[in-house]
Amino acid sequence: MDGPVPVQVDSLVERELSDRGVAQDWRGQARPLVFSFDWDQPGAKVREGHVHPGLEVGLVLRGRIDMTFERAEVACGAGQAWLCGMWEPHAWEIREPGTRSIALVFLPELLAEQPVDAPPYFDLFALPAERRPLVQDPEMRQELAEIGRAIARELRGQKAHWQSMVRLDLLRLLGAHLRAGGAEAAGGIETGAPRDRCKLPQIMPAIKLIRDTPWARITAAEAATRCGVSESTFRDTFKRAMGISFGRFRLSARLAYAAHRLLYTDHTVEAVAGEAGFTDSSHLHRAFRDHFGCSPAAYRSQQVR
Repeated sequence: MDGPVPVQVDSLVERELSDRGVAQDWRGQARPLVFSFDWDQPGAKVREGHVHPGLEVGLVLRGRIDMTFERAEVACGAGQAWLCGMWEPHAWEIREPGTRSIALVFLPELLAEQPVDAPPYFDLFALPAERRPLVQDPEMRQELAEIGRAIARELRGQKAHWQSMVRLDLLRLLGAHLRAGGAEAAGGIETGAPRDRCKLPQIMPAIKLIRDTPWARITAAEAATRCGVSESTFRDTFKRAMGISFGRFRLSARLAYAAHRLLYTDHTVEAVAGEAGFTDSSHLHRAFRDHFGCSPAAYRSQQVR
């Protein structure tokens, strides 16, 4: 492939997210991990796929990056950001030389730590990729680009409390997307199910369990035990907080993990099926096609590794 060598960040992101000493500060609170990318080579054009267990916000500072999700493509110019859910496969492609971007990857706990009356940031990641708001207002895009440059400066300098400053800027980015979504759709962002974000901290142990072991066949009863509630209460609370059932959330994580193994290993589809907790390759094939719209083999062949 012509152009610069693709930057592989998944192993770094996963290692840091799994290391509580790095992913959390001294109070035990989750904090974002920040990555800066510069593509200054003339004619640079790179396509690279990623999957990781954290939520992601990426902001284009200059140039253009095209994002590809399961069934949606999003073109991001300067001052525009992409949003990516936990264990959600995505690929990016540099479309202009001199492109510069900032990516922040963080644990769901960071959003759950916000006060009850804070904006429902978590809702942004529950939306399908094609429905996530993209900031179009020129003045707001200029403001977001400046926030991104501030994050880049914090990343380079890493002075005292720089991670706290990054957290604040992250919330500003997410808030801008909530505003953009509210302006485009009367009544604000709708996820298709009633939401009660006050319940999010109650189900966070289950979300952590899925994040840390997406391949495991975790039952609702096991997840409920982790959360200290009955299974029926857990199912209802999870649906109200996340907008989807626990079963669907668990299956999505397993499929995303399977997609990750297809991208970053040369293991057979049969082997990947076992690694991702499916009974056999036929089981994975059916679920994968329903979710991604193609077979595991086709998905692997379509991606540039």
